[in-house]
Amino acid sequence: MIPALLALIERRAAIWVSLILGGLLVVLTTLAGVFDGIRDGGHLVVLVLLAVTLPGAAATALSWRRLRAA
Repeated sequence: MIPALLALIERRAAIWVSLILGGLLVVLTTLAGVFDGIRDGGHLVVLVLLAVTLPGAAATALSWRRLRAA
């Protein structure tokens, strides 16, 4: 919730913090999901990649685009 709230602030430093914190959360959640998927079944790995990594990568790319435009 914090990265999303930081993205609403129009300061460059807040956008950087949102980008770094959000990217870190995506990476850690993806790794945890992959490890759980390996342990519990391969179909969970695909689910994590679709449900967590894909939207997280899109949000990170859009945050980077917004940062470069500012």
